[in-house]
Amino acid sequence: MLKRLWVAGLLAGLLFSSVQATEVRLSGMGELGLVVRDETNQVSLFRFGRNVAGLFADESLSTAKGDVSYGGRTSTTQGLTDSLEYQVIGEVLPSLLRTFLPSLSSSQDLKDIPEFDFHPSGASFVWRQKKQENYVWGQKATKSQAFLFDAGYSRVRRKDHRIPDHVATPRMSLGYNMELNSKFGYGFSGDYFHAGYANDSTKETSSLTNFGGGLGCRISPAARISLGPQLNVYYPSFSTKSGNATETYSGPGYSGVLTAIFLPSWAVWGGKVLLTSADLKRRGESAKTSGYEGVVRFLTAVPRLPFDLGGEAGYSSKHPLVKDTLGNRSYDSNFGEWHLGGGLGFKVSRVFLGVEAGMRKQTQTDHLGGYQNRDTTFIESEQTAKFGAELALSLPLYLRAGYVWDSFDQDTKVSLNGETRNKITLGLGVRLFGGKYLGDLAYQHRTSGSEDKTLNHRVTENAVMLVVKGMY
Repeated sequence: MLKRLWVAGLLAGLLFSSVQATEVRLSGMGELGLVVRDETNQVSLFRFGRNVAGLFADESLSTAKGDVSYGGRTSTTQGLTDSLEYQVIGEVLPSLLRTFLPSLSSSQDLKDIPEFDFHPSGASFVWRQKKQENYVWGQKATKSQAFLFDAGYSRVRRKDHRIPDHVATPRMSLGYNMELNSKFGYGFSGDYFHAGYANDSTKETSSLTNFGGGLGCRISPAARISLGPQLNVYYPSFSTKSGNATETYSGPGYSGVLTAIFLPSWAVWGGKVLLTSADLKRRGESAKTSGYEGVVRFLTAVPRLPFDLGGEAGYSSKHPLVKDTLGNRSYDSNFGEWHLGGGLGFKVSRVFLGVEAGMRKQTQTDHLGGYQNRDTTFIESEQTAKFGAELALSLPLYLRAGYVWDSFDQDTKVSLNGETRNKITLGLGVRLFGGKYLGDLAYQHRTSGSEDKTLNHRVTENAVMLVVKGMY
């Protein structure tokens, strides 16, 4: 049964992976994500809506980029170092996937893999060609177009005398976008993802392999309005092996996304609606997931003042269900989550200052958790405050710093169940040859402590992230 919960969790995480990708520059300045005007944080079809039909317009030049992040986490209780320790390269699992993992027993695959705010390590290349530019062989392009190739590798190793194990996730994706005219463009993408788990002690192994593809388009009925419908198709397969027993779940998944971007002269607004459905099966049993998500984001300038205002609000609902052919349920829960955030950015001369605040609440209704399968409700809450700064020196050098405060409560109905996290961030950036070649470096140090002071439990995390990018 516990492995079945893991199947439902994996599927939900696959279909509801984060739509946002905060880059290393922002990681060094307090992880500001709403008030910084940055090419990696645009409210656009490609960045906000994850629609490949916006790839050509995402940046003006072709790009080549390499990312790497490395870090670790240790914990202490009553002043003594615990045996549990993590070594991390990249970012292994989608963030929303981890909301399901705490339900699993400690003997189960990928149980309690913590969330690390790292970037996936890898390399990406985007080649953009404008209309009438020459191909290598001399012929001119009849339409503007863009090609994308992205590949990477991430790994988490958990060092514990009881459960030494690791997770490795290679990935690869391809994309293509053609602009037919100013009002219409289309694109398609394909991706491959493999998460492999191995327990070095028990020899248990698990893997999730996914092949997926998407078809999207850009419709611009007016100069400042863009609509981006996209359909994605997945085929994940999950298998786990313990001793001589092997279980395999596989099946199709679908998601439909509609993104709208509005660009008045003084602001940028974006909205997105996502619908998903999937059904993984094995003999006599199915693991279904369905849900929806809606998000609205804006970034606007304040007239006659050097301020930018940014904000985001969203709500998502997911329903993973595992049952056999007779209709007997082994897992049945509804997850509803809303989030709200906003901030203010201030820029004068060579100095940028930003502050953001946000809150999030998730409600889980377990339909099998109570007496005679009565509903049991759990409420998770989080509040966050971020502060960031960037200073541009006379040389093409940028100094950055930030602070993140976070209060997290896993179940608000249980006293002394929360924790407070404090993160200090530092960053360094360099821009050469008019900004066509750049490098960003970020360092983060995070500490967290339990609300229950009698435990004196403290977690320390350190991370280094580096990105190098060239535009041509």
